[in-house]
Amino acid sequence: MAGGLAGCGSDTSEPVSGPPPAHHTTPGITPSTSARPAVAHAVDLAGVRRVVRDPRARLEGFVAVPGHPERRIAEWAVCPDQACHRPTYALVVTGDGFATSHLVGVGTSRVANGWCLEPAGPDHFAISANCGRRRLVGLSGHVRPVDVSGRAGPLSGREVPLRSARTGYEAVDPATGVAHPLSTPAGTVELLAAPGGQLRVATVHWRYAWSGDGGATWQQIPMPAPGRGLMIGLVPTTSASLQAVQLGGDGATLLPWDYVLRSTDGSSWTSYAGPGTPHAYGSMTAVLPDGRLLMDVDAWSDQRAGRPAPRPINLYSGPRWDRLTPVPLTGPFAVEDPDSFYLDLLDVTATTDAVTLYARAPAEDGVLSSTDGGRTWHPVRAR
Repeated sequence: MAGGLAGCGSDTSEPVSGPPPAHHTTPGITPSTSARPAVAHAVDLAGVRRVVRDPRARLEGFVAVPGHPERRIAEWAVCPDQACHRPTYALVVTGDGFATSHLVGVGTSRVANGWCLEPAGPDHFAISANCGRRRLVGLSGHVRPVDVSGRAGPLSGREVPLRSARTGYEAVDPATGVAHPLSTPAGTVELLAAPGGQLRVATVHWRYAWSGDGGATWQQIPMPAPGRGLMIGLVPTTSASLQAVQLGGDGATLLPWDYVLRSTDGSSWTSYAGPGTPHAYGSMTAVLPDGRLLMDVDAWSDQRAGRPAPRPINLYSGPRWDRLTPVPLTGPFAVEDPDSFYLDLLDVTATTDAVTLYARAPAEDGVLSSTDGGRTWHPVRAR
């Protein structure tokens, strides 16, 4: 299970692991330990290795560092039975595209929803069981907690923004775990770190704000509020001058595609309506470098369990944001039925010149990537 900012949406209304007692090395996979010697907590690295190496293991999560696609973390799971109740999860990380890799020293786990994964700077990842308290993982697999103290302030030095249940968002130094509350506008519910370092936020007061200095100062504009109780999702773009927001109501874990807002002048918005009724539900959205809007449709509101969707699911895109069309399934996905096959996007990364999609392979045993909005796909190693 990969955690990402894109398309997660916000409604406007774990114990810390220490170092394993010993190193266990196998060719191609190197186990690692936490850098904190104060906690003597044994970690089942043998169990991690078994899960990662098991040919029956299912890929559950995958995240790559934007601009550094060879730096990756993957979550693998082994099911105890055919029903796959309470699978066993394990994490593995690499800095060279899995030519070599390191077991992540958190041991195996049977957390209810697996791990949320997200980049934390150029050479670290944040991991959180069930999307709870964040911990940091380096490319060598070392795990350290986040230690928050002090007053709210902007990002400085190597700090990156991470979500926190206690303080909203934190400014975290990934190399040390030292953190402080991040200064954001009042009522911030969503934050996106855009390519080039710009911070973007949306608030419960229907304000949109951005900062080019790590949160020291903010520029704000109002957002149109088409209806009450809408969810907000910040949409990644490759340009600092293009801002995009997805709005939707009647959502639970998925963000409804009711409206998308676009601003190119930092002062006004153009609103594009979604499909209307039935509602489309999306999980990841992005604006491609050529200006096309890309929407990942997971389901439709009139879809029923056990039946194909009444209209195509998966990727939609187009230059006209209110007239998106389905992206044909190609490559390894071409043999699948577009009305019943679910193309599972695990991660979307944006840089100043590219948007990369990472999807789970149809056999759920690997990753495929696309840099052209899902038109072509290429295999990517995940272990």
